[in-house]
Amino acid sequence: MPERILGAKRTAVQVVNTLETLFQHPLLDLLVGEPAMAEALLVVDLTSTQRALVWKDGRLAHIFGPGRFALWKTPFQLAVEVFDVERPRLEHPALETVLGHPAAGNWLDVIDVEAHQEALLFRDGRFIERLAQGRHVFWKGTGRTVARPVDLREQTVEIPARRS
Repeated sequence: MPERILGAKRTAVQVVNTLETLFQHPLLDLLVGEPAMAEALLVVDLTSTQRALVWKDGRLAHIFGPGRFALWKTPFQLAVEVFDVERPRLEHPALETVLGHPAAGNWLDVIDVEAHQEALLFRDGRFIERLAQGRHVFWKGTGRTVARPVDLREQTVEIPARRS
């Protein structure tokens, strides 16, 4: 029969790799409350209307949607940009870098408007704005976004003469 020890505490040691930057653990919510962990981690806590770009040593490392994320502060230099999708358009100086990230398709919609076009942007069936030539990027999760292209090239139609 196993021996019962009353009042004994159990200690568990887990080894984690801080070079992976993103710290994932099933007890994350509890661990970030511990002073030593809170000091070692950068916690990014995003609401349902927020998204974040995480830069590690000047390179885009993660695109996060809603939720709580923890990143090891060392040995890297981290920068976090938080965006509110209530303003769904993403304008960023490193836009092509952001779009090149493997997770970009999960979080961003890209609308490319050709030189001879305009596009009419609708969200959930309501007209939002006219889009001029160029690349337009919007956060997903802001409603169903649809762009309808409009050809601006001059067109000619030949109308036959009417015979009386």
